[in-house]
Amino acid sequence: PLDQSPQKSLNAEALLPAPPATLHLRSHDSIAVIVIGRNDEQNLAECLDSVFDQTLQPDEVVYIDDAGEDGSMEVAARYVHRGLIANRLPQNLGMSAARMEGVKITTGALLLFVDSDNVLPPNYLATMVEDIGLKHDFVYPGKEFFGEEAVLKERLRFFPEGRWTPPSPDRASLWQTNYADTCSLMRRDAFLAVAGWRSNPADTMFDWDLALRLSRNGSHARSRAMLKYRVHGNNWSERERSQDRRSLNGLVRRHAASITVATIGSGRRLRRIGRSPRSD
Repeated sequence: PLDQSPQKSLNAEALLPAPPATLHLRSHDSIAVIVIGRNDEQNLAECLDSVFDQTLQPDEVVYIDDAGEDGSMEVAARYVHRGLIANRLPQNLGMSAARMEGVKITTGALLLFVDSDNVLPPNYLATMVEDIGLKHDFVYPGKEFFGEEAVLKERLRFFPEGRWTPPSPDRASLWQTNYADTCSLMRRDAFLAVAGWRSNPADTMFDWDLALRLSRNGSHARSRAMLKYRVHGNNWSERERSQDRRSLNGLVRRHAASITVATIGSGRRLRRIGRSPRSD
Protein backbone atom coordinates (compact mmCIF):
# COMPACT_ATOMS: atom_id res chain seq x y z
CA PRO A 1 0.00 0.00 0.00
CA LEU A 2 1.04 3.60 -0.62
CA ASP A 3 2.47 5.48 2.33
CA GLN A 4 -0.05 8.26 3.18
CA SER A 5 2.02 9.81 5.96
CA PRO A 6 2.08 13.64 6.20
CA GLN A 7 5.83 13.63 5.60
CA LYS A 8 5.43 11.83 2.29
CA SER A 9 2.72 14.30 1.21
CA LEU A 10 4.95 17.26 2.01
CA ASN A 11 7.81 15.77 0.05
CA ALA A 12 5.57 15.16 -2.94
CA GLU A 13 4.31 18.76 -2.87
CA ALA A 14 7.88 19.99 -2.71
CA LEU A 15 8.48 18.41 -6.11
CA LEU A 16 5.73 20.47 -7.77
CA PRO A 17 6.93 23.52 -9.77
CA ALA A 18 6.65 26.81 -7.89
CA PRO A 19 4.09 29.31 -9.26
CA PRO A 20 5.46 32.41 -11.02
CA ALA A 21 6.69 34.97 -8.49
CA THR A 22 4.63 37.77 -10.08
CA LEU A 23 1.34 35.88 -10.17
CA HIS A 24 -1.57 38.20 -9.19
CA LEU A 25 0.82 40.96 -8.13
CA ARG A 26 0.54 44.62 -9.28
CA SER A 27 3.25 47.24 -9.30
CA HIS A 28 0.81 50.16 -9.52
CA ASP A 29 -2.71 51.24 -8.58
CA SER A 30 -5.65 50.50 -10.88
CA ILE A 31 -6.08 53.06 -13.68
CA ALA A 32 -9.23 54.46 -15.29
CA VAL A 33 -8.99 56.50 -18.50
CA ILE A 34 -11.99 58.71 -19.20
CA VAL A 35 -12.31 60.17 -22.70
CA ILE A 36 -14.92 62.83 -23.41
CA GLY A 37 -16.03 64.34 -26.69
CA ARG A 38 -18.84 66.01 -28.57
CA ASN A 39 -19.25 65.91 -32.36
CA ASP A 40 -15.60 64.93 -32.76
CA GLU A 41 -16.05 61.87 -34.95
CA GLN A 42 -13.09 62.77 -37.16
CA ASN A 43 -10.57 62.62 -34.28
CA LEU A 44 -12.03 60.02 -31.93
CA ALA A 45 -10.53 56.90 -33.52
CA GLU A 46 -7.00 58.31 -33.37
CA CYS A 47 -7.52 59.21 -29.72
CA LEU A 48 -8.93 55.80 -28.74
CA ASP A 49 -6.22 53.97 -30.69
CA SER A 50 -3.61 55.85 -28.68
CA VAL A 51 -5.30 54.90 -25.39
CA PHE A 52 -5.54 51.20 -26.22
CA ASP A 53 -2.01 51.09 -27.64
CA GLN A 54 -0.36 52.17 -24.38
CA THR A 55 2.63 50.13 -23.21
CA LEU A 56 0.96 50.14 -19.79
CA GLN A 57 -2.65 49.14 -20.28
CA PRO A 58 -5.35 50.89 -18.22
CA ASP A 59 -7.82 48.79 -16.26
CA GLU A 60 -10.84 50.76 -17.46
CA VAL A 61 -11.46 52.90 -20.53
CA VAL A 62 -14.66 54.93 -20.78
CA TYR A 63 -15.90 57.22 -23.55
CA ILE A 64 -18.54 59.81 -22.62
CA ASP A 65 -20.22 61.49 -25.58
CA ASP A 66 -21.72 64.80 -24.45
CA ALA A 67 -24.99 64.52 -26.38
CA GLY A 68 -23.27 64.78 -29.74
CA GLU A 69 -25.12 64.47 -33.06
CA ASP A 70 -22.48 62.86 -35.27
CA GLY A 71 -21.20 59.31 -35.73
CA SER A 72 -18.91 59.25 -32.69
CA MET A 73 -20.85 56.42 -31.05
CA GLU A 74 -20.44 54.28 -34.16
CA VAL A 75 -16.69 54.92 -33.96
CA ALA A 76 -16.69 54.05 -30.26
CA ALA A 77 -18.59 50.81 -30.96
CA ARG A 78 -15.53 49.51 -32.83
CA TYR A 79 -13.59 49.48 -29.55
CA VAL A 80 -16.11 47.65 -27.35
CA HIS A 81 -14.35 44.34 -28.00
CA ARG A 82 -11.20 45.91 -26.53
CA GLY A 83 -13.01 46.78 -23.32
CA LEU A 84 -14.35 50.27 -24.05
CA ILE A 85 -17.50 51.39 -22.23
CA ALA A 86 -19.24 54.09 -24.29
CA ASN A 87 -22.16 56.23 -23.20
CA ARG A 88 -23.92 59.08 -25.02
CA LEU A 89 -25.54 61.53 -22.62
CA PRO A 90 -29.20 62.43 -23.34
CA GLN A 91 -28.45 66.15 -23.01
CA ASN A 92 -25.40 68.37 -23.32
CA LEU A 93 -23.92 68.81 -19.83
CA GLY A 94 -20.62 70.50 -20.67
CA MET A 95 -17.08 69.24 -20.26
CA SER A 96 -16.84 69.19 -16.48
CA ALA A 97 -20.16 67.42 -15.89
CA ALA A 98 -19.44 64.95 -18.71
CA ARG A 99 -16.14 64.00 -17.08
CA MET A 100 -17.92 63.46 -13.77
CA GLU A 101 -20.33 61.07 -15.51
CA GLY A 102 -17.28 59.05 -16.49
CA VAL A 103 -16.00 59.07 -12.92
CA LYS A 104 -19.31 57.61 -11.72
CA ILE A 105 -18.91 54.44 -13.79
CA THR A 106 -15.25 53.75 -13.00
CA THR A 107 -13.45 52.52 -9.91
CA GLY A 108 -9.76 53.09 -10.75
CA ALA A 109 -7.56 54.51 -8.00
CA LEU A 110 -5.79 56.66 -10.61
CA LEU A 111 -7.72 58.82 -13.07
CA LEU A 112 -6.63 60.13 -16.46
CA PHE A 113 -8.94 62.45 -18.37
CA VAL A 114 -8.43 62.72 -22.13
CA ASP A 115 -10.15 65.04 -24.61
CA SER A 116 -11.16 63.25 -27.79
CA ASP A 117 -9.09 65.53 -30.04
CA ASN A 118 -5.79 64.72 -28.31
CA VAL A 119 -3.42 61.75 -28.68
CA LEU A 120 -1.32 59.87 -26.13
CA PRO A 121 2.19 58.71 -27.12
CA PRO A 122 2.63 54.94 -26.44
CA ASN A 123 4.56 55.40 -23.16
CA TYR A 124 2.40 58.25 -21.84
CA LEU A 125 0.57 56.30 -19.15
CA ALA A 126 3.62 54.32 -18.05
CA THR A 127 5.61 57.54 -17.62
CA MET A 128 2.79 59.23 -15.74
CA VAL A 129 2.38 56.30 -13.33
CA GLU A 130 6.11 56.21 -12.65
CA ASP A 131 6.20 59.97 -12.03
CA ILE A 132 3.21 60.12 -9.69
CA GLY A 133 4.96 57.54 -7.49
CA LEU A 134 3.66 57.18 -3.95
CA LYS A 135 3.82 60.79 -2.86
CA HIS A 136 1.98 63.00 -5.33
CA ASP A 137 -1.73 63.61 -5.81
CA PHE A 138 -1.37 64.60 -9.45
CA VAL A 139 1.26 64.94 -12.16
CA TYR A 140 0.94 67.14 -15.23
CA PRO A 141 2.39 66.72 -18.75
CA GLY A 142 4.13 68.85 -21.31
CA LYS A 143 2.61 69.35 -24.76
CA GLU A 144 3.68 68.62 -28.31
CA PHE A 145 1.56 70.58 -30.78
CA PHE A 146 0.00 69.31 -34.00
CA GLY A 147 -3.20 70.01 -35.93
CA GLU A 148 -4.66 72.68 -38.21
CA GLU A 149 -1.94 74.34 -40.24
CA ALA A 150 -2.97 77.96 -39.70
CA VAL A 151 -3.43 77.58 -35.95
CA LEU A 152 -0.26 75.52 -35.62
CA LYS A 153 1.72 78.18 -37.48
CA GLU A 154 0.53 80.81 -35.00
CA ARG A 155 1.38 78.54 -32.06
CA LEU A 156 4.91 78.01 -33.42
CA ARG A 157 5.56 81.74 -33.16
CA PHE A 158 5.60 81.27 -29.40
CA PHE A 159 6.93 77.69 -29.34
CA PRO A 160 9.40 77.35 -32.25
CA GLU A 161 10.25 73.75 -31.33
CA GLY A 162 6.59 72.76 -31.50
CA ARG A 163 6.38 71.78 -27.87
CA TRP A 164 5.82 73.31 -24.46
CA THR A 165 7.57 72.21 -21.28
CA PRO A 166 5.67 73.47 -18.23
CA PRO A 167 7.45 74.98 -15.23
CA SER A 168 8.54 72.99 -12.20
CA PRO A 169 5.82 72.49 -9.59
CA ASP A 170 5.30 75.37 -7.20
CA ARG A 171 2.06 76.26 -5.44
CA ALA A 172 2.64 80.01 -5.63
CA SER A 173 3.42 79.83 -9.36
CA LEU A 174 0.39 77.65 -10.03
CA TRP A 175 -1.86 80.30 -8.50
CA GLN A 176 -0.37 82.83 -10.95
CA THR A 177 -0.54 80.82 -14.16
CA ASN A 178 -2.19 77.70 -15.50
CA TYR A 179 0.38 74.99 -16.25
CA ALA A 180 -1.56 71.81 -15.38
CA ASP A 181 -3.31 70.30 -18.41
CA THR A 182 -6.61 68.40 -18.32
CA CYS A 183 -4.71 65.23 -19.25
CA SER A 184 -2.97 65.04 -15.87
CA LEU A 185 -2.90 61.80 -13.89
CA MET A 186 -4.52 62.16 -10.46
CA ARG A 187 -5.51 60.07 -7.49
CA ARG A 188 -9.22 59.40 -7.17
CA ASP A 189 -9.32 60.04 -3.41
CA ALA A 190 -7.63 63.44 -3.80
CA PHE A 191 -9.87 64.29 -6.76
CA LEU A 192 -13.08 63.46 -4.91
CA ALA A 193 -11.93 65.26 -1.75
CA VAL A 194 -11.98 68.59 -3.63
CA ALA A 195 -15.28 67.85 -5.44
CA GLY A 196 -13.72 66.91 -8.78
CA TRP A 197 -14.60 68.69 -12.03
CA ARG A 198 -17.03 71.57 -11.70
CA SER A 199 -18.17 74.63 -13.62
CA ASN A 200 -16.86 78.10 -12.78
CA PRO A 201 -17.94 81.70 -13.45
CA ALA A 202 -15.31 82.12 -16.17
CA ASP A 203 -16.70 79.10 -18.06
CA THR A 204 -13.16 78.12 -19.02
CA MET A 205 -9.87 76.83 -17.58
CA PHE A 206 -11.62 74.03 -15.70
CA ASP A 207 -8.30 72.18 -15.50
CA TRP A 208 -6.71 75.13 -13.69
CA ASP A 209 -9.62 75.40 -11.27
CA LEU A 210 -9.20 71.71 -10.38
CA ALA A 211 -5.41 71.92 -10.11
CA LEU A 212 -5.65 74.90 -7.76
CA ARG A 213 -8.00 73.04 -5.45
CA LEU A 214 -5.83 69.91 -5.53
CA SER A 215 -2.70 71.94 -4.78
CA ARG A 216 -4.20 73.33 -1.57
CA ASN A 217 -4.33 69.90 -0.05
CA GLY A 218 -1.54 67.83 -1.54
CA SER A 219 1.61 67.48 -3.59
CA HIS A 220 1.96 67.69 -7.38
CA ALA A 221 4.82 67.18 -9.82
CA ARG A 222 5.78 67.72 -13.45
CA SER A 223 5.78 64.50 -15.45
CA ARG A 224 8.23 63.68 -18.22
CA ALA A 225 5.25 62.65 -20.39
CA MET A 226 4.43 64.79 -23.45
CA LEU A 227 0.81 64.98 -24.58
CA LYS A 228 0.17 65.28 -28.32
CA TYR A 229 -2.07 68.33 -28.19
CA ARG A 230 -4.17 69.04 -31.27
CA VAL A 231 -4.57 72.74 -32.05
CA HIS A 232 -7.57 74.03 -33.97
CA GLY A 233 -9.82 77.05 -34.03
CA ASN A 234 -12.21 75.53 -31.51
CA ASN A 235 -9.62 75.07 -28.72
CA TRP A 236 -10.61 76.83 -25.53
CA SER A 237 -7.19 78.48 -25.47
CA GLU A 238 -7.86 79.96 -28.90
CA ARG A 239 -11.26 81.31 -27.84
CA GLU A 240 -9.78 82.89 -24.73
CA ARG A 241 -7.50 85.11 -26.81
CA SER A 242 -10.47 87.33 -27.66
CA GLN A 243 -11.38 87.82 -23.99
CA ASP A 244 -9.88 89.72 -21.09
CA ARG A 245 -7.47 87.10 -19.80
CA ARG A 246 -6.75 88.95 -16.56
CA SER A 247 -10.44 89.04 -15.66
CA LEU A 248 -10.85 85.34 -16.51
CA ASN A 249 -7.86 84.44 -14.35
CA GLY A 250 -9.29 86.38 -11.43
CA LEU A 251 -12.64 84.62 -11.72
CA VAL A 252 -10.99 81.19 -11.70
CA ARG A 253 -8.72 82.01 -8.74
CA ARG A 254 -11.56 83.36 -6.63
CA HIS A 255 -13.74 80.38 -7.45
CA ALA A 256 -10.98 77.90 -6.58
CA ALA A 257 -10.29 79.77 -3.32
CA SER A 258 -13.96 79.51 -2.35
CA ILE A 259 -13.58 75.85 -1.45
CA THR A 260 -14.52 75.42 2.20
CA VAL A 261 -12.25 74.23 4.97
CA ALA A 262 -14.62 71.32 5.52
CA THR A 263 -14.20 70.20 1.91
CA ILE A 264 -10.43 70.51 2.08
CA GLY A 265 -10.30 68.29 5.14
CA SER A 266 -12.88 65.71 4.11
CA GLY A 267 -11.31 62.31 3.65
CA ARG A 268 -7.77 63.65 3.51
CA ARG A 269 -6.78 63.18 7.13
CA LEU A 270 -7.35 59.45 6.90
CA ARG A 271 -4.23 57.33 6.61
CA ARG A 272 -3.68 56.01 3.10
CA ILE A 273 -2.57 52.42 2.98
CA GLY A 274 0.68 52.09 1.06
CA ARG A 275 1.37 55.81 0.82
CA SER A 276 4.49 57.41 2.20
CA PRO A 277 3.97 60.29 4.66
CA ARG A 278 4.00 63.77 3.15
CA SER A 279 7.08 65.88 3.54
CA ASP A 280 5.47 69.08 2.28
